[in-house]
Amino acid sequence: MLSFLLPNRQSRRSRIGKRNRFAEVLESRTLLSASGGTNWHDPSALTVSFAPDGTNVLGRESQLFAQLDQLASRQEWQQVAFRALQAWAAPADINIGVVADGGQEFGIPGATQGDLRFGDIRIGSIPLASDVAALSISNNVAMSGTWIGDILINSNADFQSLDQFYAVMLHEVGHALGMEHSDDPSSPMYESPGAANAMQPTAGDIAILRRLNGNRLPDANESSRANDTLKRATRIRYSNTSSGYEGQTPLLSYGDVTTSNDVDYFFLPTLSGYAGSLTFSLRVGGFSLLSARMTVLDENGKVLGVASTNGEAGADTEITIQHRDRDSMYLVRVESDARAGDFAIGSYALVTTFDARNQVSPETLQEVLRLRYDFLREEESRPLLLGGQEPSFFDDLHLNDTLASATLLKSLSGFDEFQEYEATAGIADLNDVDFYQIKSPDFAAGDPGIMTVTVQAT
Repeated sequence: MLSFLLPNRQSRRSRIGKRNRFAEVLESRTLLSASGGTNWHDPSALTVSFAPDGTNVLGRESQLFAQLDQLASRQEWQQVAFRALQAWAAPADINIGVVADGGQEFGIPGATQGDLRFGDIRIGSIPLASDVAALSISNNVAMSGTWIGDILINSNADFQSLDQFYAVMLHEVGHALGMEHSDDPSSPMYESPGAANAMQPTAGDIAILRRLNGNRLPDANESSRANDTLKRATRIRYSNTSSGYEGQTPLLSYGDVTTSNDVDYFFLPTLSGYAGSLTFSLRVGGFSLLSARMTVLDENGKVLGVASTNGEAGADTEITIQHRDRDSMYLVRVESDARAGDFAIGSYALVTTFDARNQVSPETLQEVLRLRYDFLREEESRPLLLGGQEPSFFDDLHLNDTLASATLLKSLSGFDEFQEYEATAGIADLNDVDFYQIKSPDFAAGDPGIMTVTVQAT
């Protein structure tokens, strides 16, 4: 994953004169992850985890569960933490999925985003100064290791209510997503969190949040038109049998419930010669905090099964039906659950499995899902799922190995023009070199014009 981010400037009164039209080598670096002075390289795919008690945090043992289990049931206080995360995620192009935490030491060397051992945002609890309820490591501060985004609760803090805990979490999550203190008392980013009427981000907060992390846009399935009706359903694609597909791997589709009223339809054509159980699994855990509802229908619109998370944030659901060869296709409807409340928005993966022919273990499937390669065709994802073959979808055939043949990138549509770019590619062999070309925004006189480049192996 390669990300370019150039700071967005509100003031552009005076512009720099002529730009040098000749390529200039600025600086060459080899790095695992670079996050200093910027935001997350992909805020649409963040994760969070709760560090188990006993986890080493600066030589202290985290006591998060022991502390907060005294305030309320574990389900209740975690739900409050999820609400604080979702309050910032839903209005922007941010998804925060819950993952397990392996209990490794805080700040251990690793990638800033995408470390499989724990969440990008880790939550723990240790003693802090008496006047500090919690602190967070903002992702626009240069830090080493995996500290970026982590939130530490003061284990000596005496929370009197879940509302008080929510206000503190809301403030710290804002920092973890790049927000600075606000001088508006109605903002949760006011320097004294917990003030009256500061339980939701203000319109001003959301405007800043979107500049930092992008606007939430319709997913790739809806780039040309919405898939919100049966007639506009997105096809779950697979290769024909002549290309070797016989149902041996699950079919992966990705989507996003962009608004609380958004509905996504998918349809699955019949796999010739297959008869047996067929499972549709809606994966939300690790993707977002969406509380979802899934409905499977036959080609005539008859409901075959319904599964709902009943308001639970980030929970998975699945429906298994008996497939008969004469059935021409199935339809799947994905939407937020009627009891979703704050969790009515978020990303997901739809996994379709021909159970009798599936050769992929649950562990391998989960590893591939976390890569979120939503641009792959079935035949391209097959080597990842089955193993034993080198994937070829990142091979650019040496077409951008020189400065003159550099790939021109388009800026991401969710941000201001020329602010952020992204490319996913690979090094095919020892002689492969990839060059990219981007356009920078116009900087005001005196602006430092800093560009941050993040390179991360996936």
